Amino acid sequence: MNITFRFFKILILTIILSLIIPLIPKETSNYPLNVLNIFLSLFPLNFLVIKNFIFKDGIIKATFLIFYYVLLVPFINLSLKIQNDPGLRYFYIFLSLINVFLLISSHGILLKYIFKDIFLRKRKIEIKDIFIVLSTYITIAISFGLIYSILDLLSPAPLLRGITGNPYSFEHYFQHIYFSFITISGIGYGDIVPNSTIIRFLVIIEYLFGFIITNVILALTLSSGIFNNKEKK
Repeated sequence: MNITFRFFKILILTIILSLIIPLIPKETSNYPLNVLNIFLSLFPLNFLVIKNFIFKDGIIKATFLIFYYVLLVPFINLSLKIQNDPGLRYFYIFLSLINVFLLISSHGILLKYIFKDIFLRKRKIEIKDIFIVLSTYITIAISFGLIYSILDLLSPAPLLRGITGNPYSFEHYFQHIYFSFITISGIGYGDIVPNSTIIRFLVIIEYLFGFIITNVILALTLSSGIFNNKEKK
């Protein structure tokens, strides 16, 4: 009961902040959208502050936060339209950086789970680990695409050559997701090319993640004999 009370107390505080912050700038527009964007950005903090609320701490909460950020945030235009309102531009940039930090932290929990526990054989491998490894692979690709799109919007010059369309459209965001999946899989069609050092560095990191997850961790999981193990009565 105490945990539930603390959660709703923090939730009410989040709602109040979401209502007040858009009123601070002298020049601002679209108040309802700003309130919604700020609330949905701060909402996951309720789950991070309160332990074992709804989700058990660990991979379930991390997976929830990852899908929350990479799927919901772009659709509400929080990260894709940070320049839409000049009065709140820098605040949205700050929120975007916080979102990316929490996104990376959530991935750190999953990567610790599959690298340390599975790779170092800290525990017995189970069938569910296959789905965890595959979901980690997919969410890492989507997360890197989100990071590419945010960096591209913050940069005065295009960071990726070949990205077309309105910078604040879903199509523009999806092209970054497409580039990310092409990168992590190692295909590299060449239709979209990194145009800066920071993107090239991130491309190397993403490819290494993809190579290790699919060629080492997933292979180790599949070869562990989990499909041949039968419970003894």
